[in-house]
Amino acid sequence: MNVLKKSLRYASLILSAIYLSVVFIMATTSKVPGFVAHQDKLLHGLEFTFFVILILLTLKLWNVKDEYFLAAILLIFLTLSTEFSQLFVFNRSFSALDMIADLIGGIIGFITFFIAKIIFKPLEQRFLS
Repeated sequence: MNVLKKSLRYASLILSAIYLSVVFIMATTSKVPGFVAHQDKLLHGLEFTFFVILILLTLKLWNVKDEYFLAAILLIFLTLSTEFSQLFVFNRSFSALDMIADLIGGIIGFITFFIAKIIFKPLEQRFLS
């Protein structure tokens, strides 16, 4: 395994762990008021788009089989755990709309990763093989 791929593997793993920690901390702290109607739904979608892309990249770098299936399971788990944890946080509440925004963001992440994988296939073969 070349040095670049090994470095990217560990960097993606560390970044994924940090990102998941930040997401969970944000989900379990007091709500920050939004300035635009339904702004939080957009942020939920973007947050989970980035989450799925990061997880798929990490799983691909670690040569995990069925990375799409495992990423979908992680997406569902994170969606449920962040919303249900808010039941125990002051000034936060469970929201089915947030869960829908999370899942839509995750789907966008899957599509984005799939398209990027096709576009950057030559670079992957050159540098990460």
